Amino acid sequence: MTLFETPWDFDHKKIFNNKIIEYSDVQEIVQGGPEIGKLSIDNKTFEEKLFGGPCLNHGEFIYLPVYLRKFLNRGFQLCRINLFSRKLDILTSFEDLIYLDRIENNKIYYYIDLEKNKLKNCALPGKSCPLPILSLLDQPMLPTLWFL
Repeated sequence: MTLFETPWDFDHKKIFNNKIIEYSDVQEIVQGGPEIGKLSIDNKTFEEKLFGGPCLNHGEFIYLPVYLRKFLNRGFQLCRINLFSRKLDILTSFEDLIYLDRIENNKIYYYIDLEKNKLKNCALPGKSCPLPILSLLDQPMLPTLWFL
């Protein structure tokens, strides 16, 4: 168990609500960059997407960064996945980095920089509350250069 998880060093296997959450084929985006990999829930893999870590759990959901690649661009959006239905919802717009911090007072807090200076938050949607689903294709993307 990793005591202080970061996007560069996090546990690749966890159990939430009796569901096994596991990252596989984990690799750094670039040398010294955040790690991403395939995600599976109870050995059922999301083949079409790559995810960063660490993930946070709240009720029947896990919250984690989903990694996106477009022509000459890359980055993350915060998503939530229902552990039982495996439904994935995008919660935020595109960011160069999503460094999850905590869930508190019905909000998820995350940093968008390495130094943990730029803190953002996102209200957790309710189970019956429809989400403003953001299309992965409609988000503006700026070039990302990782200088670490």
